[in-house]
Amino acid sequence: MSQVAVAPPARVLLPAPIRAAMEAMARAAYPAEACGLLVGTGRADGAATIERLEPSLNRAGHADRFEIDIILHLRLQRELRGSGQHILGVWHSHPDHPPEPSASDAAGADEAGFLWLITAVTAGVAGATRAYLAQGKGAGFTPLPLAADDAAPAANAADGAGALR
Repeated sequence: MSQVAVAPPARVLLPAPIRAAMEAMARAAYPAEACGLLVGTGRADGAATIERLEPSLNRAGHADRFEIDIILHLRLQRELRGSGQHILGVWHSHPDHPPEPSASDAAGADEAGFLWLITAVTAGVAGATRAYLAQGKGAGFTPLPLAADDAAPAANAADGAGALR
């Protein structure tokens, strides 16, 4: 079920109000994971612009996992047809863990080119958000630069990916 109708991005632009909504959802769901779908567009310069976060009920059976509500996913696909916007990826929080893909994330990342944004939340306090591009079929992720709006990506010395906080 392909979601991405644009070329895989070279970087991700995340407006501050959407980042703030992610952080609020992460705090509210703590100590469980919060999740949602990322809606936006690709740009000619290779950036993916997140224009909307569609919150999802977490359908996973465990607090340390997430599963997007399939009804929401299907409704959103229908709603976006012909709009120029696309489901670009997923967002979820990592309670008391860094904003890096877990083994469970890698196992569930079936679709190549799908964005994954992860927000750390420690003791109920939201931390950094990072962006990744899924390689598909459980093959892992590539870190992507993440910028607030059109600002230059913040460098992350550990892996070269941008992180927002």
